Amino acid sequence: YLKNLLKKYTTGAQSLNQGIQTHKMEDHLTTIILKGENQNEELKIKTTELKYIESANNYVEVNFNNEKKLLRSTLKKMETQLAGHSQFYRCHKKFIVNLNQVENISGNAQGYKLHLKESEGLIPVSRSLNKEISSKFAS
Repeated sequence: YLKNLLKKYTTGAQSLNQGIQTHKMEDHLTTIILKGENQNEELKIKTTELKYIESANNYVEVNFNNEKKLLRSTLKKMETQLAGHSQFYRCHKKFIVNLNQVENISGNAQGYKLHLKESEGLIPVSRSLNKEISSKFAS
């Protein structure tokens, strides 16, 4: 069973990587303001600079330009604030990722992992979203 999953996600990742090269989500150079729940807590950031947002208990960690900022908020609230920008995608219960920052996709028996530009960490994709992420990078 695990061998089948490994083969499925490895070959799937290879075809998705071809799609990454040709695919770019619409990305207008705009500034977004992410607001936290604490008073006057906000982060102004260009859409092209935002790499991903990770859930961290009662906070979210916003990763941009090799910097990190904690905001007191939920991932659901961040998702709502980013709703008008199609390049931001909730790929996992703990992550929202900027699809334009995806450089490479790898696959193993657990599913797909997103490799971001100038970033060391891997962003997992929930298995339930594998078809959806595939359609976003289909070549």
